[in-house]
Amino acid sequence: MIITLPDDPVLVEMGEAEIRLDLACGAYAAGHVSRGVAARMAGLDRLAFDQILVAPAHPVVRRREARQRQGNVPLARRKVIVVTDTSVI
Repeated sequence: MIITLPDDPVLVEMGEAEIRLDLACGAYAAGHVSRGVAARMAGLDRLAFDQILVAPAHPVVRRREARQRQGNVPLARRKVIVVTDTSVI
């Protein structure tokens, strides 16, 4: 798969590896892919990807878990849970 992004200076500064990681984290957080698939998207092994997910410097929005807990609550009334301290998970 090839994804073409605009030649925006911010994207160029980020670099391919960081963009791939951000896309993978976003797809996982939204519940579109599993952790294994997200790790492959990011070009990492599963353990390295898991370590990034729990790193305090990289909070991940756990939308999948929030959606499962809230059931079929209308989108406007849902809460988004941001995990910043994963030592309690």
